[in-house]
Amino acid sequence: MAYIMFKNKLKYDEAYNQIKQKRGVANPNVGFIAQLMVFHQRITYELESNAVRIFCIGSHQRETPQYIVARMVFILLLPILKL
Repeated sequence: MAYIMFKNKLKYDEAYNQIKQKRGVANPNVGFIAQLMVFHQRITYELESNAVRIFCIGSHQRETPQYIVARMVFILLLPILKL
């Protein structure tokens, strides 16, 4: 999935839908989803090392509450302290 995201410059949701159409049983776990979302941020944006990423994890749709996804809520840049 990461390769498809990288090669085609897709977001997680777009890559997931593309894979789900080809292989209906695809169901990545929450940890992998979060890693893919951070991966997408890394390949599309240059983040500073002091960035904190905050995710919200919940069901994808009301009709299918067993499928959960992680969505990045925001990125918080912390001040760098020099000692």
